[in-house]
Amino acid sequence: MPRITVERFIVGLIIIASILLSLSQTILYLWQTPAGYTFPLIHNFVEDYYQYLDIMRQGFDGWWGATSRLTPEVLPRLPVSLFLLFLGHAARIFHVSVPVMYTVARALGGIALMTLVYQLIKVVFTQPHFSQSGAGFPQSFAKRFTALCIVLFSTYFWGWGSAGPVVASLPHAWTELDPIFRWSFVPHHLWSKVGMLAVFLLLTGGVWQTQSKKFFYLVAVVSLVAAMGFTNPVVYVTLIPTLLLYAVLTLYIKSKPGFEIMMVLFAVVTAGLVTLYHRYLQTNIFPWTSYLLWEKTLLYKVNPVDYAISFGPTLVLFILAIPSLWRMGRVGSLLLAWTASSWIMLYLVGPFVPVTPERFLGGYQFIPLGIGAAIWLFSLKRSHLLRQENAIVLKATPLAVYPERSRRTRGGLMKIVLTAMLLCYFAVGLYASFREHAGYVVGNRNNPQVYVPNDLMDVFAYLSKNSQSEDVVMAPYEISTMIPGLTGRRVVAGHVMFAKDVGAKRAAINEFFSTRDPAAATRILSLYNVRWILTDVSWIPPQNSAVMKRFNNRTHALFASKN
Repeated sequence: MPRITVERFIVGLIIIASILLSLSQTILYLWQTPAGYTFPLIHNFVEDYYQYLDIMRQGFDGWWGATSRLTPEVLPRLPVSLFLLFLGHAARIFHVSVPVMYTVARALGGIALMTLVYQLIKVVFTQPHFSQSGAGFPQSFAKRFTALCIVLFSTYFWGWGSAGPVVASLPHAWTELDPIFRWSFVPHHLWSKVGMLAVFLLLTGGVWQTQSKKFFYLVAVVSLVAAMGFTNPVVYVTLIPTLLLYAVLTLYIKSKPGFEIMMVLFAVVTAGLVTLYHRYLQTNIFPWTSYLLWEKTLLYKVNPVDYAISFGPTLVLFILAIPSLWRMGRVGSLLLAWTASSWIMLYLVGPFVPVTPERFLGGYQFIPLGIGAAIWLFSLKRSHLLRQENAIVLKATPLAVYPERSRRTRGGLMKIVLTAMLLCYFAVGLYASFREHAGYVVGNRNNPQVYVPNDLMDVFAYLSKNSQSEDVVMAPYEISTMIPGLTGRRVVAGHVMFAKDVGAKRAAINEFFSTRDPAAATRILSLYNVRWILTDVSWIPPQNSAVMKRFNNRTHALFASKN
């Protein structure tokens, strides 16, 4: 079997293993689904998940403009969240449900990102630095594979409690820092990182150096940056500072601008224009204005020590690798800029902008940190590993006849030992995260938004087939959250951010299902233009109210408004 084929096979296996580990919680949920219930492949925060499904369902229904159906008002459709709309169209074309397509996008996004990570590693370890610094064998697959494993499995500095290893505070709270979830996170977040890494590869890979293809690669960079903005504009808080710092470092090293600087400038301008578009929406048009209100509620400080702990040993090794990175030209400058961007935004820029620090925690800096850690390991010279006193031991051994070979062998062995120790440390952190995720599965066993009763799913199916696309449904809030994404129908209130005056509407929902006054019930139905009422089968409408039962089963009932 040719060597390249073997390499691709092994790398493919480790990537598949990694994505399965990343999807382990979803697999556990599926495996433990109780009889009589459906698991809708929920991932991440409940309300947010069903809001993503709402946008995907709009694409499934044929729309290329997004709005909110988590509120009864008919709002304008705009070119926002195009990636989620695209996934909805793909679900319709391939005849799969919206939740299934969402999960497929998670898996494929993780695979794509890990594949690009390996491509970046190949660029890094073919740099002249590695053939001049004593590391040797720049084409070594062992080095590339080891670097990939460090990136894929790197964890935080874990603690120890009475029950064993404990997840660090920030990875516990922010999913993109979690060593398991980060490869299969929310798909639009994940695919925006795929675009970001593709841009970095175009900048550092040197593919654009052919004169005839420079324009092509410039267009590719600009297109990717624009697509990232309509996938998840939050990625710009990492992309823009990384590109600007990369340009500064490149100019400092080369002392004159090159074509890559032009690519950076076009990328930054493109990102700026897309940002202005989204800024206009967020300051003028609901529901997109809700983002700014949400940001203002989360302006807390991130402790630098906690942030450093969340990156674990790779941060320490990356710091040790900075001299080597500095000598590596454009790819070294990129790794330095990418790592520094989050710290700059969190502690220098962040305090002066009305953006939650959470936005600066999802830059996937664990990728350059892991590569930097591998660079430090492989850049270790024999003199760093074998002190002079070791030569005394060597003289007393048969290997003293070949002292240079002996030192090389022992140095290589020491690198292997250090790498193995590092990966073993990561394994404990991965176990801690997995145990925590498995605990969430147990804790949500009785959550009807996670395990949806089949009777309720039957009502959803009836509603989808027998109602109009803009019909408004009155239902308890927890059920309302699910209805737009699973049926394509509007609700009175289904999300704290994407429903107008959500507090008043939730109060109206509670009043409607508790009142015995037909006039009050009719007033609420008319106020929100309600066509359907979905509730527990035990609910009895007020006498003489303008509703009639259309469907029921053992647990739930569906009423139609006569208004």
